Amino acid sequence: MSKRLIRVSATIIILAMLLSTAALATTEASQYLSYYEAYITKSGNTIKVNFAVEGTRVMDQIGVTEIYLYQKTSTYGSWTLVQTYLSSDPAYASTMMDSNVGYIDNYVSYAGNSSYQYFAYVTVYAEKDGGSDSRDIIAN
Repeated sequence: MSKRLIRVSATIIILAMLLSTAALATTEASQYLSYYEAYITKSGNTIKVNFAVEGTRVMDQIGVTEIYLYQKTSTYGSWTLVQTYLSSDPAYASTMMDSNVGYIDNYVSYAGNSSYQYFAYVTVYAEKDGGSDSRDIIAN
């Protein structure tokens, strides 16, 4: 009887662990964003903030709403905001946001200095049928 009780208990514990993991994944998933990334590349003195955003389906709006680019000029220096890109700015609207697509992959560029360090604070965004989601990420 004790071996049967141990097997039943072990089965219940394993099932409970599996169900709690599935519940955790569901609460963290977005119904609008399925994938997103941002990273910085340097080519000479051109600094690019690259981004990719994928929706869970074809979205009404998808992309990046804001990018704040920071620069550090020395090892012991502080980070300084050097450029702000907003999707509401007509100069960047078509680069940062798209409509009626499921995926956007693009970049913004900055005339910087390849010997300096950079990072960017990026907000990704997706909207469908009046609902939306956004996430903040750091690009190194």
